[in-house]
Amino acid sequence: MRSMANGPVIARHESHFWKVDGQDYARCDCAKAAWVHFERVDGTKSKTYGPLEHLSFTDGVAFVNREVFAFVDRGAVDWYCHDDGRHWPLMIVAPKL
Repeated sequence: MRSMANGPVIARHESHFWKVDGQDYARCDCAKAAWVHFERVDGTKSKTYGPLEHLSFTDGVAFVNREVFAFVDRGAVDWYCHDDGRHWPLMIVAPKL
């Protein structure tokens, strides 16, 4: 998970945990409303979702307002977004300004 496509990784999903600043967490919650979009390496972007008032991550699943929004697809090594039915290599999460 990144806050911008070329930015540093802010959370990584490994072995059923989210790794943030060297610590393992079973769940991550965004403390503030956020905007989310998905991107490909060539710069192609999904639509932007948000501002999302409740965004959380448990294991490899992203929830918006407690409903499944996207999940990590280990076979494809990317994110699958339920809304657009597409696979994306990058999920970009940015705080609402």
